[in-house]
Amino acid sequence: MPAHLVQTSLARISVIVGGILQDIYAVNSASIHMYERYTHELEIWLSALPQPLRSHGDYTSGDVQPEKSHGDRIAMVGMSLFVSDKVNGLKRNLELMYLGSMLLLTRPLLLDFTATVREQKSLVAQLSTRLYAQTW
Repeated sequence: MPAHLVQTSLARISVIVGGILQDIYAVNSASIHMYERYTHELEIWLSALPQPLRSHGDYTSGDVQPEKSHGDRIAMVGMSLFVSDKVNGLKRNLELMYLGSMLLLTRPLLLDFTATVREQKSLVAQLSTRLYAQTW
């Protein structure tokens, strides 16, 4: 497998991660359009991965089934097991880069959501206490 495929894929996702850090984490608030933009960029990156580097499931459909990859046949064409292990390691690294990027992207949304839920529960508890105190 040509080394430039791996290097190009790593460079492309690194640029996306840099954009996420700059546009979402460096500002106090980001719009939902920013999240949609980077989600779309990550999906494009994932779909544009060269076939020999694909080992991921379909994370976008909610059905995580490993995809059969023609890259797995590399070991069948007479290459050593070391090369096959190295390719599988590269696939796993790229998959982890993608999943880590999605976590990085969605973390602020999750934190905002949990803070909102906590605030709502606190407000409900305060209102319940007031209503209970008024009935006595």
